[in-house]
Amino acid sequence: MERNILIEVNRVREIMGLVIPIIQEQEKTTKIKKGENVTVQKAKWSKKGMYSVGDDSPSKFIKSFINGIVTKLKSDKLLYNAFKAHTLQLAKAVIRTGASNWFKTPLVPEKNNLYGVDPKNSHKINWKYYKDRKEKNSLSKSDHPDWIENKDLAKRRAAKFLVALKEGLEKKGVDILPAIEEKVYSRIVDTGGKIDKERNTTDFPNRGQFIEAKLSFAYDVVTPMFEEITECLGDMVITVAYIPPTEKYKNRLNSTKPDGWSVETLQNNPGFTGGEGTSVPRLSDEDIEENITEWRSGIEKSIKLSKQMASKYGLPESSRQHCCDAAEFHMYLNGTWIGEVNLNSNASEEGTMCGPVVEQLVVSQEEARRIATSKWLYKNNGKVNLYMQGKSANQHSEIPIVKVVNGLGETLYLGEPGGGKKQNRGHFDERKKLLGPFSPCEPIKST
Repeated sequence: MERNILIEVNRVREIMGLVIPIIQEQEKTTKIKKGENVTVQKAKWSKKGMYSVGDDSPSKFIKSFINGIVTKLKSDKLLYNAFKAHTLQLAKAVIRTGASNWFKTPLVPEKNNLYGVDPKNSHKINWKYYKDRKEKNSLSKSDHPDWIENKDLAKRRAAKFLVALKEGLEKKGVDILPAIEEKVYSRIVDTGGKIDKERNTTDFPNRGQFIEAKLSFAYDVVTPMFEEITECLGDMVITVAYIPPTEKYKNRLNSTKPDGWSVETLQNNPGFTGGEGTSVPRLSDEDIEENITEWRSGIEKSIKLSKQMASKYGLPESSRQHCCDAAEFHMYLNGTWIGEVNLNSNASEEGTMCGPVVEQLVVSQEEARRIATSKWLYKNNGKVNLYMQGKSANQHSEIPIVKVVNGLGETLYLGEPGGGKKQNRGHFDERKKLLGPFSPCEPIKST
């Protein structure tokens, strides 16, 4: 299979420096195209004070820096799989370095000392500190040889670090993308006009001499897990249904209990006769008989059709009666919408009464790739959840029959999740889990 390396910077995983302490962290997921994983993970680390005064060589710390990158890669399955397979590439490197605002003489700083805490305002220098000491006019400006020499030192640090970083990564098996984007920033940091070890740490808590790296890696997502899961998810058929319990229907047709459907019982049911407790007048005996005949005929037809549908789709009967027209749902695998199902009783065949309803959804190849390359799936060892969510707030409470057949034709599950236990009516406007987590390539042992 051809390698499909991501090269767009905003479509790769980003690791910003890989040395503690952690300063900030955030995650987001973008759209997926052609089965590629485009989850973007951002985390920012920095290591400061690693250079001696006047030194521009990263040799003292580059080894630990590289090892820190590898350690971080191990925490991300996709990146680490690519690393082990030697398909990981460095696609972008943004290097930031600093130097204290002293070099032979005190220098005008470019950044304040809180650059890592409040980066948006890092350009605001605390000039009051120098005014109070009557030192502001003694600071060497950007045209002074000392200032220029110190600035050049910061630039050399960044340039040499980048070279050493790429060499170190290549030794570890990480390729360098031919079209790599490189950015280098160097700043003179306010340390009170002192070298780092002589600064007032109360007013200037951060060192001026630091190195910070933001690295973006492109990687091949063709992994055994990705291929297997995509194959199992693609063309997966999910059947959701209500099949009336025919024996219970038969028993109720002749039952004289209050909830029975015998002629005797229905003749005393205001729902069929009208009158007291209803919004319609008492019906005539003829109308009552017609209603009862139509009802019983519909039930008998539902019993017959249920047996046919159960046989056709290989489904068991529902454990509970379902007689409801508030049963339309969105269906999801993990966070991916895979379609809608209409399980309303009125969606059954004409002439039935609370008859069988069967809906089937087929997971497309595009949906399969989207699910297979999601960060959630890899964090959960290749497993998925099946969810349903009502299209409106007041949806019914019966759990449907669910059948899951994966793309390889293997039946993973058949039954009523949770034993058909009811959910509280009116709460299906929220997404509810029906099954999972489960592997799309293995039978589901329990729910």
